[in-house]
Amino acid sequence: MANKVRAGEALGSLLKEAETLFEEYKHIGPAQKEENEKLWQEVKASLDILFEHKRQVGEAQRLVLEENLKVKKELADLMGLHAQFQSGSINEWNQKSKEVLALQDQWGKLKGGLPRQGGKEVSHAFWANLKVFFKHKSEFFHKIDAERKQNLVGKQALVNEVQALVDAGEMNAESTQKVIDLQKQWKNIGHVPEKQKDQIYQKFKAACDAFFELKRQQNKSGKDLEFEANLEKKLAILADLEAMFSDASLLEALGHKKAEWDSIGFVPKKDVKSLQERFRTTWNKLIDFAQTQPKEQLAAWGFELKGLKDEETSERKASISPDARKKIQQLENEIATLENNLEFFAKSKNAEKLIADIEKQIEKAQKELDQLKK
Repeated sequence: MANKVRAGEALGSLLKEAETLFEEYKHIGPAQKEENEKLWQEVKASLDILFEHKRQVGEAQRLVLEENLKVKKELADLMGLHAQFQSGSINEWNQKSKEVLALQDQWGKLKGGLPRQGGKEVSHAFWANLKVFFKHKSEFFHKIDAERKQNLVGKQALVNEVQALVDAGEMNAESTQKVIDLQKQWKNIGHVPEKQKDQIYQKFKAACDAFFELKRQQNKSGKDLEFEANLEKKLAILADLEAMFSDASLLEALGHKKAEWDSIGFVPKKDVKSLQERFRTTWNKLIDFAQTQPKEQLAAWGFELKGLKDEETSERKASISPDARKKIQQLENEIATLENNLEFFAKSKNAEKLIADIEKQIEKAQKELDQLKK
């Protein structure tokens, strides 16, 4: 295209120069009659060649302009389709925007002019439809922003309602159902502005958590509190045992800590298994640690290791037969089940006799288990 433009410019310069020369030719007087016609035919032939070149260049330029018009009309038609686009999806709007910008880029890269007839109309249609698309997109996001701000107001109102129930401190069935209903309403409210999304959720979650925590505290029985106190005591003993690894002199209290552990009652059901496992693991490691200490020191502390090995796992007692191991496992499971049952019935009224029977079963199973472990 650039070559054609330069060729057109060169031809125009030649034609201008030829026109000047032709004017000079006309003002020069006639030559001899026999030469005059011959000279005129030579001039005319040269001018015909120049004007034929002009015609060809003009035709080539016309074809280029027509081709530009055809391509840009196709782009304008596509932009017209995008101008009609509507969606309720942010992702779809963003994807469509990429397509529109790609069309705009194509339009810009298409060099050369357009023919006078139709060119102006096509350009106007393209840019007008581009503006319509982005106007619709702006309207959509303005609407989304307004809706999200309104949703934020709605969610803040739910936070306030839950917090009011927490502040009132009445964790009855009616208020509990109210919180559950508010949680359902929360799910039905749409998105909020991105910057406030995490903050408002954390506020609502904290308010709901505070409500149900207060409800749990109010619903706790005397046994619940006793079990939790026992848990705290056992966790304190575990901390003392674990401290022995960094100070061997503390091993002197090992037997005392074991007796103290055994004297503490039941803990909450959810903590039984993990607490037992943690104690058993810590105890076995302490026995191994104690074996690295001088025998004279152990004697000075007043105990023998063999008397402290009762808590070792059955896997470490090679002398126990497979049948005995199986029985030990059954008894441990039975005791755990009975302890769980005891915790459950401890919350029930008028269950003293049942609790006493379960405690006897636990005592009997524990004695049998201790006997097998000897």
